[in-house]
Amino acid sequence: MTQEAKRSLVEQWLKANRSVLKIKALEEKLKFPLGTIQKFVTNERGLKKERIQILYDFIHKEICKK
Repeated sequence: MTQEAKRSLVEQWLKANRSVLKIKALEEKLKFPLGTIQKFVTNERGLKKERIQILYDFIHKEICKK
């Protein structure tokens, strides 16, 4: 999967599920600075490619393993 495809999937997933996510807990679990994901979902800031990869791996491993 290309980097752009991963970015698109992660961004869409975060925005679609933001109302049910505990964003602070997710940031702590992934060891992101607090506010990183929150600022993304409120359109204040983008996500770096390294964080996109970490989020993609998390979603793929934890969410899609069913």
